[in-house]
Amino acid sequence: MFYLEWNTGNNILNVLKMGYIMMAHLERSNIFVVIIILIACFSLVRADSNGVDQHDCDLFSKLSTAEAAEKYFRLAEQDAADKDYEKAVESYNCAIQLNPDKAEVYHQRGLAYWYQKIYQSSIDDFTKAIALNMAELESPYYMRGYTYDLLGEYAKAIQDLTEALRINDQYVIAYLERGHVYELSGDYSNAIKDYSAAIEKSEGETLENAYKYRCGLYTVLGDYDQALADINAAIKLDGNDSVSFVYRGTIYDFMDKYLKAISDYTRAIRIDPLYADAYYRRGLVLSKLGYYELALPEYQSAITLGLDTGEIYYSRGRTQYDLGQYAEALKSFDTAIERDASDHEAYIMRGIVHEELGNTQLAIVDYQTSSKLAPDDPGSYSGLGSVYYTLGEYRLSLENYQIYVKLAGENADPKIIELIRSIEYLINVPA
Repeated sequence: MFYLEWNTGNNILNVLKMGYIMMAHLERSNIFVVIIILIACFSLVRADSNGVDQHDCDLFSKLSTAEAAEKYFRLAEQDAADKDYEKAVESYNCAIQLNPDKAEVYHQRGLAYWYQKIYQSSIDDFTKAIALNMAELESPYYMRGYTYDLLGEYAKAIQDLTEALRINDQYVIAYLERGHVYELSGDYSNAIKDYSAAIEKSEGETLENAYKYRCGLYTVLGDYDQALADINAAIKLDGNDSVSFVYRGTIYDFMDKYLKAISDYTRAIRIDPLYADAYYRRGLVLSKLGYYELALPEYQSAITLGLDTGEIYYSRGRTQYDLGQYAEALKSFDTAIERDASDHEAYIMRGIVHEELGNTQLAIVDYQTSSKLAPDDPGSYSGLGSVYYTLGEYRLSLENYQIYVKLAGENADPKIIELIRSIEYLINVPA
């Protein structure tokens, strides 16, 4: 038997010595085991409790500990400036190993983790920075709150952002971020207050963005006049911002001012010919106006420029269906469902196309899938009623049409109500 006293501060040479001692006490047949143990020990020697590579932290070994820590910190700052965040974390690790009490290093490492989307590690570092001597600085609270927002922990996000604003009530981006979190939480009143505070306290590009934030929320709330006022204010600050024109075009679209919407989308495209969403939205308006042949190239331009969502393929499929291009529409709806298998409307439309192509069983499958995804959507049951009627399955047709009428209420199609009466007659006619 032999005894080894383990110390994580041992260097690589000590590990090799330990290996020599072990092999002297073990049979030759156990040398493989020794190798495995040495590999594990080697890994342990290279990492301390902060996950720092001990060997790599010898770069400035001739300097004092404080000077070496500062050198690693500056090295990490340069790596971060070069956007090499993984390398920056390694240097921050060494700086922390040499000086574990410097709050700024934890804060900056937290940012490096954040840019790599390693959010829990970034939260841990921001918390450590606050615990040391950054408790009266707004930045770590803001960043931790922002990170909580990304993780969907809105209550914690609001708490941190509120603390950041307590420390600095002129911290405009904290108002914008907290307003955003309030909006995501459904607290629209407080969201408007924060966006308004940001508008009151900011200028230049930040003021422009603040108007856009509030414009977006007013648009969601259906207050199009106020949304229009805000986006006009943003455009006045920067008349060469393609995003602002897409915002305003969308508002005009919602206000049924389609020609103005097309004009704004066109202006956005002139500013930025590669703006995929502008083509897509212009295609939507052209479809609404019945210009289907003009809309299709818009959708294709958006797809070519990289817009690859279920929504755009669904919209293209609808337009192809309206043009009677059923085979093409089927492909578009197939792709829409591939991109978003939870979109029940895509299943309904694909079911309708299958009906047009005579694929009744496939249509039934799509309508049934839609009814499972959205049990309260009457469209699925209308489709099932239709296909079962075509197949002569009158009782199933009647059952689904009745569900449709119940769900549609006063919006039920009068033609379907009349058809129900005809089906009831067919069912009750003596054989």
